[in-house]
Formats: sequence, C-alpha cells, structure tokens
Amino acid sequence: MSGALRGCCALRRCALAIDVLRPILARFLTAYPDIRVDVSLDEALTNVVAEGFDAGIRLGHALDREMIAVRVSVDQRVVVVGSPDYLAAHGRPSHPRDLHDHDCITLRNVAWRFLENDRTFEVASDGHIVTNNSGVLVDSAVDGLGLAYVFESMVRKLLTEKTSHACTRQVLPTDSGYFLYYPSRANLAPKLKALVEFVKTRNRA
Repeated sequence: MSGALRGCCALRRCALAIDVLRPILARFLTAYPDIRVDVSLDEALTNVVAEGFDAGIRLGHALDREMIAVRVSVDQRVVVVGSPDYLAAHGRPSHPRDLHDHDCITLRNVAWRFLENDRTFEVASDGHIVTNNSGVLVDSAVDGLGLAYVFESMVRKLLTEKTSHACTRQVLPTDSGYFLYYPSRANLAPKLKALVEFVKTRNRA
C-alpha cells in the first residue's frame, strides 16, 4: 500500500493538534512506511472535501452531521489561566463575573463558557488582545498580558512549572475532544481505511 494521505487539522487550537497527532503519526508511519502523510494545520474550520483532503481532525462539537467520525483524543477540560505577575498585580477572579474587571486574551469567535448549578452560561470577555492563534493566546498569558481561556492540556506543563496559574475555581465545561472525520464510508481509499482502522484499534487498546 502506497500513496499520499492528505489530512487537514481544521482546529481552533493548532498547538494542541501537534499533541493529538504526534503519537498517532509516529506509530502509524512505523506500521505503514509506504504511506506519505501530508498534514495541513489550519485555525479555520476548513471544508476538507472542497480543499481536496482525505480527512480532517476537528473538535466533536464542530463536526458536520454528514461526516463519519472516529475519536482521537479524550474530552478536553477548559481552564482560565494567568501568569503569577498578572495575578499579583490584578488579583485572582473568584467568580466568572469578576472577569469583567480583567484583561481577557480572547481567541476569535470562542465564547467563555462556565457551569453553575448544572447550567451553562457565557461571560463576555474583553481585552487588548484578540487572536486566531492558540500559540499567541498562551504566550500572551505567560507574558502577563491578561487571562486566557484554554484547554488544560495546552498549559499543563506551564501549570506544573508555575509559569501560569489556574485562576478561577468555578466549574468549567469540558469539550468533546478531537475526532478524525471523513465524508463517506463508501469507496474509502485503502490508505485512509488503514488510518481509520489504526485509530480504532488504538482506541480499543
């Protein structure tokens, strides 16, 4: 089996895409050395069919209904983080409503959602930095420019190293995690079928 497998990671948080893809690609290419994988990282929700990709990786809530999907990550927990210097200067919010008094570094078109009494609510976030890049989001928080609303897995190492601190005890929602998706089960190319079966076997393990 040979040929190029084109995959688009249409993610809003491309930094996490690397963590999702690395263990999959390393083992998949070891098992199928004749397959070449073409990976494109895109912060937008790319239409994989229109762009000519074989498959994509996207958060579960953003999947189109007609797509076939296979899970590639666990659910993602959200945290609000800030640097020690920022929190020392501006205080630590004790409730999401306190975020109105803070500089919020926002990822474009991503709402800040929280849970209270088993109900989800949104808080309007505002600040000096708006970006469509998760790397800028995290780096700006580390540099003390404000608070960021991110997946915990993106900043776990920073939290361990005390470079950043989780700064609200309010319960935050989890996202449904990442899925490999493709348009149809019919006429599945052998290279894509190999990847799908590889991911399914990995999930069962």
